[in-house]
Amino acid sequence: MYILLLAVFILLGIAYLLFKANSRLNIYCTSIIIVLMYILVSYYLNRLFDFNLMVLSSYLLLSMLVIIAFILYLFWDSKKLLKNEGSRLTNYLSLSLAMWIVILIALFPVSFIVNNDVSKYIFVTYLFTTLIFTYFFGLILSCWLLAIFYSTLNSNKSIDIFLVLGSGLINNKVTPLLASRINAGLEIYQKQNNKQHLFLVSGGQGDDELRPESVAMKEYLVDKGIVEDEIICEQQSKTTYENLYFSKEMIENLPLNKPNILICTNDFHILRAMFLAKKLHFKNFYSVGSKTKSYFFTNAFIREVIAIIKMDWWFHLVIMLASIAWYILTMVNI
Repeated sequence: MYILLLAVFILLGIAYLLFKANSRLNIYCTSIIIVLMYILVSYYLNRLFDFNLMVLSSYLLLSMLVIIAFILYLFWDSKKLLKNEGSRLTNYLSLSLAMWIVILIALFPVSFIVNNDVSKYIFVTYLFTTLIFTYFFGLILSCWLLAIFYSTLNSNKSIDIFLVLGSGLINNKVTPLLASRINAGLEIYQKQNNKQHLFLVSGGQGDDELRPESVAMKEYLVDKGIVEDEIICEQQSKTTYENLYFSKEMIENLPLNKPNILICTNDFHILRAMFLAKKLHFKNFYSVGSKTKSYFFTNAFIREVIAIIKMDWWFHLVIMLASIAWYILTMVNI
């Protein structure tokens, strides 16, 4: 256990350095820290009570109640999302996660009945599925913790450029989702000193849109009292990567020396935006994430985690192939 404690402290140090570097590697450090901390807390809690059966049972019961509460939340969240946003395939992610957890729980009693050949295969399959779930759930949890960190502006520095990322228009107008991104920047803007600032609104014209997003965003800012001369429109981008890529090109052409940049987007989207900004070598950048309706956040955040996983697809592929190899070898040797 002392080795685990040492590992936690080492990983905490690495995670701190990676936080400052905005590196995607901090996702994996955070995931490992979560797992190790859970093991340590479980071990020392049970050791404190001398591995009392009542304490162990209570601990397992409490864990199960937390899981059940999470499942009920996911079902409630999915029902509200499908009712308000429609039954698109991407809106079933939180429901799929809930169903996966339910299946794992349902198979739990069966998996430990190892008195016959069939149940042995069930046990190994259950263990394999649980390991895969734990791996990806750890990534989701660590991404969520990091998103909370990046959603708050942790600096008193004066901001020179408020970079607002687009998210699409409805009926040729700024959506509530997009408005929340702009308002997050406006809130920080109003707390700044009287020096001149620039709003860089980023978003091109989608296939189903009558005009570029950035034009509608500029109109929204003007209605909020921002002078037109303080607003720059980036009109080429159609993805988050392009938002940041084309915006960086425009910033480099501005007559500003090392400007402080605040990236403004939604809380579920902020983590991927920060990773892309780091990939594109942004300098002196900070972030703020606007709050999203709870029923929309969970599903959208799972979608963002999937997009983040795609950034390091080779790494996750190696993990998956190693897990599958273990599963096949184990099944063959039973």
